[in-house]
Amino acid sequence: MLAPIAVNPGLQQKGIGKLLMNELEKRAKRFDYGFISILGHPGYYVKFGYGPASEYNIYPPFEGIPDEAFMIKEIQEGYLKNKEGTILNCNPNNRQLIKSVSYSGFSMP
Repeated sequence: MLAPIAVNPGLQQKGIGKLLMNELEKRAKRFDYGFISILGHPGYYVKFGYGPASEYNIYPPFEGIPDEAFMIKEIQEGYLKNKEGTILNCNPNNRQLIKSVSYSGFSMP
């Protein structure tokens, strides 16, 4: 599960976020991950092929996350077929980091 990526505001619009996302997916394939789940602004991640995890009947590890903010993308085609449930957060303390995230016109608990 990836929480939002961040690029220094002075360096945005230079393709750095795209490079980070490409590297993330490249490493996920190398380590044989079946999917990547992301908690972040849907307007950004949709362009990389991420969609609502709820479409796969997959849900975030804690309550209060807007449906459109918890997204997923298969890395291995068909990996999520016949799978559903709740993503387990391997470090529950990360919840504090996620609680502090906000976006212009969009906020998360």
